[in-house]
Amino acid sequence: MLQPTTTNTILPDELIDDILLRLPVRSLLRFKSVCKSWKTLITHPKFANIHLRSSTTSEDTSMANKQLIFFTKIEPYVILTYNLKQLFENPSTCAEPVISSFLKMKKYGNYGSCNGLLCLFDRSQCRLKLFNPSIRVKSKKSPQVFPPLDWTLRYYGFGYDQINDKYKFLVVLKDYDNGETLTKIYTFGEDSCKTIQNFPCNSNDSSGEYVSGTLNWIFNKVDDVNGVRQKSILSFDLNKETHREILLPPKDGGKVHRDSKLCVLSNCLCNIVYEESHWVVWLMKQIGVVESWTKLMIIPYEKFRSSSLPFNPIVEPLFISENGVVLLGDKLASKFVLYNLNTGELVYPSLSWEHPLYPRIQLESLVYPRW
Repeated sequence: MLQPTTTNTILPDELIDDILLRLPVRSLLRFKSVCKSWKTLITHPKFANIHLRSSTTSEDTSMANKQLIFFTKIEPYVILTYNLKQLFENPSTCAEPVISSFLKMKKYGNYGSCNGLLCLFDRSQCRLKLFNPSIRVKSKKSPQVFPPLDWTLRYYGFGYDQINDKYKFLVVLKDYDNGETLTKIYTFGEDSCKTIQNFPCNSNDSSGEYVSGTLNWIFNKVDDVNGVRQKSILSFDLNKETHREILLPPKDGGKVHRDSKLCVLSNCLCNIVYEESHWVVWLMKQIGVVESWTKLMIIPYEKFRSSSLPFNPIVEPLFISENGVVLLGDKLASKFVLYNLNTGELVYPSLSWEHPLYPRIQLESLVYPRW
């Protein structure tokens, strides 16, 4: 551990380190002004990594160091972050954003997040940019990882290779003139962009879900024997830079109303299955282990259907608390809702801004996008 230089202190350096590591990011940012040694400690990459590991190894259902973050669909086109704990504990009180990031967001697309970093795509220059909204710092470099404009982006994902301490971006491009596809993986800090051979992604969702060092898509495949189209999970290992197939959870025998999709809850990969009258959310406790699929929740459509919107709504689970309350993004209403799995109660928390774009739960971190 990096030790601050202290003089005439009452507490030993080791205890000060331990106390600071337990504090939220917003407190640590204020404490940088206490003294020069604290600023040196808090801004050091080693401290940021240890603080990050401490945050991610805490209880999955804990709201500490977590925030709701989204882009705004209309002017002024900003990134807003809200205190997650406040939304759960005081939903009737209008929540104000704890951070507003003015980055001319109309020109950026969100290509994923990991460890408190957003991977943004500058549409005007076709370049990537990393941004940490907690410390309001963006990367100085803007790598251009895309070939000429005749290629179209099809799939992408941003994540962390925890073995090598590297952040990586994977992109699949397609030339619609000849049907050719090209898969590239860019490693931040190395300025290297390698080609991945035989990447078989054929998915309805462009963005890969990051969890435990992997990027994941539901992809379509055709059985070589009988020609039947099947669905499975394509999982890409960011360390080995290889892919494998993972089976989806078993069907309940009910009629599948619509497609299924992936999300991440409690640091685990989840599969949302759209059945005739309800959603079923399955959670994979251990990534890649099919036997670890567990039915997490069932949510009836009728809870969200209104007379003006008779068709089935679309909701996205974002976070589940330890007492069984789920934060959902209601896409049709462009709002958020708290759904109590035990009582069936719905509560719409009051936010100062509605109409969210790219909503997600993000970990607050001190990770500096230095690449």
